[in-house]
Amino acid sequence: YLWLSTLLWSAARWMERVVLWWYVYQLTESAFLLGVVTAVQWVPLLLLGPWMGVVADRFDRRRTIIFAQVLMLAVPLAMAYLILSGQIQLWHIIIVALVSGTGVALDQPARQALLYDQVGREGAMNAQALYRLARHGPLILGALIAGGLMQQIGPGPAFFAVAATYLIGLALTFLIPTPPKMSDITSAWKHLLEGLSYIKGNRILLALFGVEIAGDIFGLPFQMLLPVLARDVLGVGPMGYSILFAASGVGELGAALTIASLGDFKAK
Repeated sequence: YLWLSTLLWSAARWMERVVLWWYVYQLTESAFLLGVVTAVQWVPLLLLGPWMGVVADRFDRRRTIIFAQVLMLAVPLAMAYLILSGQIQLWHIIIVALVSGTGVALDQPARQALLYDQVGREGAMNAQALYRLARHGPLILGALIAGGLMQQIGPGPAFFAVAATYLIGLALTFLIPTPPKMSDITSAWKHLLEGLSYIKGNRILLALFGVEIAGDIFGLPFQMLLPVLARDVLGVGPMGYSILFAASGVGELGAALTIASLGDFKAK
């Protein structure tokens, strides 16, 4: 159930990005403001990410995921209502982006910790590969579905489809077995410092953090600029834009499948 929940959550997340970024650029006609909205989505992860790891270690992880998913479910519902009612303004989108980013910051550490609870140390390697597959695999299909919906029925109803996908993922999360309760009474601040100290003393983890941060800073932002490239340079609409977005997931899916097929290969 955790894998299926992650699959649906990821599909909804990619669909939401495709629809939101296209709509923001259509509304504002500004690549800069599109960048602002995207940056706002990352602020909670930047500021709250380490603390959310502490939350995942100290509280019921399944309930944490459920709370995060409820937050993320509210985002497409709010966007659909505001668009269809004609009340949408840029500040609405900025608030929605902040809520969405907060949900992601809360969900990801708890979801990965719950994954470890489900499979244990022995199965962690393969489970992590399958988790990455569930996170990035839906990008291709999710992007194409989102583009097709925008082309046929517009962004407002497309956000309702995003909400429905989130809702199914949320329902599956309720079926996940409840993990054991955490009994750690260490202060949250001390817990955070211990984690940072462990990372600092582990060269492999430091290298992995560096690679991840570099990829997020210099690699992922190109997806945010795809609406500009699609409409203003290539002259295509929502469907053409979604095809470009989906193409970016081909490499991610191939890499995830390759890693998953290696099994317990030591140098993974």
